[in-house]
Amino acid sequence: MIDAVTQNVRDDVYAVRHGVGAWIREDHTFVRLEGRDVAAWLQTQTSNDVVALKSGEGHANALLDRKGRLQAHFTVHRWGDEYWLIVERIQSTNLLEQLDAHLFAEDVHMYDSGDEVEQLVLQGPRTLSFLAGIMGESA
Repeated sequence: MIDAVTQNVRDDVYAVRHGVGAWIREDHTFVRLEGRDVAAWLQTQTSNDVVALKSGEGHANALLDRKGRLQAHFTVHRWGDEYWLIVERIQSTNLLEQLDAHLFAEDVHMYDSGDEVEQLVLQGPRTLSFLAGIMGESA
């Protein structure tokens, strides 16, 4: 049994280093934000420039308290007029509570995806060519 597990780990490591490794990421969740004021409001709540993101882009971000102490760490991704936060499940409740506490009259709606959306992670040097191949495009 140990040998089989060890071999599976070796295969996974080899795939990530030399090809494409894939797994479902269960330790993170998605929070979707939408509304007329979402970009300007999110800009005032987080540590990085959210307004500068173009659709399809994302970056690491943080929520800080008034003294600059870290309250939550996550990534922000723009998709059209929506913003998606990818956050560790263990931080999601705190993040939503902190954001909601600073939401007043702004037209912003937040939705925690919970278990509705899964995150498939692809990693390795051949990831782009793999994706291009399954999408019928050239890398």
